[in-house]
Amino acid sequence: MTGVDLNFLGNILIRTDGGTEFIFSGLAYTDWYNLSGNGDIGFVNFASRDLHLTIASEAIGFAVGIENYPEADIDGDLRDAILDAGADQN
Repeated sequence: MTGVDLNFLGNILIRTDGGTEFIFSGLAYTDWYNLSGNGDIGFVNFASRDLHLTIASEAIGFAVGIENYPEADIDGDLRDAILDAGADQN
């Protein structure tokens, strides 16, 4: 892809292999408001891959300040001004 702006905004990036690089691209990209870690950052059940957020998750409110985000989360719940990182809005 040429002439395309890549933006990674408000995501949860997790590596379980101990690596430190979370995004690799040969193109320039914007990387803001992404929460990165090496394990469970407050999911309902990380081991079983239930990646809904708990009330104590580090992702709660982590992406406040980004613009042009989806109006609804993965479950169809509306997002609000206290924008959570990732696909689930608590």
